[in-house]
Amino acid sequence: MAMMVQTFSMTKVKVKLFAGLRDLLPEQELGEGSVVELPDSARVRDLAGRLSLPATRLIFVNGVARSDDQHHLEDGDEIGVFPLLGGG
Repeated sequence: MAMMVQTFSMTKVKVKLFAGLRDLLPEQELGEGSVVELPDSARVRDLAGRLSLPATRLIFVNGVARSDDQHHLEDGDEIGVFPLLGGG
């Protein structure tokens, strides 16, 4: 009887965290990004959960701001994450 092996495909995205969020990826060099692997069906919310991103953040996917956490990520996407800053 043949054994079936199930393989899972992963999506690799390049993530750049800015300002105080950089501490969430300590291996990230200044000005560089880190490759993060996620399941193929991953969305922005999955990345946010994986990196423990705060709820108040601004995320760009390939240079386009994404306010929808349901946006699907694709292999090779470049993600930029900025904290929201307040002041007065």
